[in-house]
Amino acid sequence: MSLIIISCVLSLSLIWAVNACARSAYWGLAGACVLTAGLTILPAFLMCIFFEAVALQSLLTFVLLLCCIIFRRKPTAAFPLSIAAMVASYGFCFFSAYGRIQDLSQLRERFPLQSVSERLAYEGHSLERGADAESASGTSVLSSEVDQRLTLHEEARIRSGQSWRHNRRTMLASLHTRQSDDFALAQGFGRVRMMPGFVSEREIELPQADPIAIPNSEEPAYKSGQDSPDAVADHDDSPLLRVTPENLLSLHESGMADFVAPDRIGYVQDRNHVAGFQAHGFTKMPELTEAQDQSPAAWKVVRLELVSLLKHRNPVAYISKHLPQMDELRDAPTRALEAFERQSLEQLKSEEDVVIDETADRIRMVGSLRAAKNCLDCHSVQRGELLGALTYELVPAKKTRKKAASASSPSS
Repeated sequence: MSLIIISCVLSLSLIWAVNACARSAYWGLAGACVLTAGLTILPAFLMCIFFEAVALQSLLTFVLLLCCIIFRRKPTAAFPLSIAAMVASYGFCFFSAYGRIQDLSQLRERFPLQSVSERLAYEGHSLERGADAESASGTSVLSSEVDQRLTLHEEARIRSGQSWRHNRRTMLASLHTRQSDDFALAQGFGRVRMMPGFVSEREIELPQADPIAIPNSEEPAYKSGQDSPDAVADHDDSPLLRVTPENLLSLHESGMADFVAPDRIGYVQDRNHVAGFQAHGFTKMPELTEAQDQSPAAWKVVRLELVSLLKHRNPVAYISKHLPQMDELRDAPTRALEAFERQSLEQLKSEEDVVIDETADRIRMVGSLRAAKNCLDCHSVQRGELLGALTYELVPAKKTRKKAASASSPSS
């Protein structure tokens, strides 16, 4: 409202200046026309960034005064014409704002505030499912390295949220706090000063990601250290480049960042008021990054499963032919964890973020999905608590077999 008042003051000042100039014996209508031309070319051009209604009024006034000169009207005609220019410019701005506000209203209906309490109700019953008090309350103390990585992850989230541009959460917040409506109205009366209220439907509407098949997930499996029955020695005999724990940690962190990307979380007032939420899931296959001073390690992920810790009495892994997608896994079959996975969970609670089991031709890894500060808006847990895990299996990408193996069959 203050922007509209300032704009009106500027518009009335313009009307006074134009009429004073037109009635002047020295300047007349020609002087008033020159004045509005000057305002249109330079000051109004700059002013349109802040007060577009005033800039449009200046342009219309110039055109009308020019017509007065051409048709030899009296200087007294400047006053009603300048008033008409103001009414027309403000009417155009208000009409444009009304249409935009209607569009925003429809966008609010498409992305309403909804509750996720029912979806996360299982978190309140961890003790009843047999979990110990420490894991249920999330009071375990994290190691310094784990806590530092979690802090860096949280700071990265904060930095990404500080910029309003292309930030889906900020746009949804603007939509539901009605700041977007203020911005729509301010487009003619101070657009730049209301930039945080900008909302783009294209940025809010995320594309529906198709399920991503795990490579070779339907191929016959083989055990670590064993060739398939019909295997032949037609593979690349060049030595494999070994991967470091840092490479594997980076692989997990990139996968975790994709799985819980903040853009898909949307805007959260509290767990009963969430807008634009899309279930956690992968949008691409995690890959090993190139190690320094050497080529990328010749390994590929052939098994990637989500481990559920809170929803079942005992931890289980969801079985799927695709990369984990929470909505798809809702009714997916599960399997009991292998001994290595069970042991890894104990270390992940506070000591590690990834636990690795590496052999000559297979790497198994379990990585943590830990509650960061932004997770606490919805999840009834404490910071650092283990919400779940991702279990990986990698095999050499260079080895080609007649019946190539994908992943070893999970054992109970």
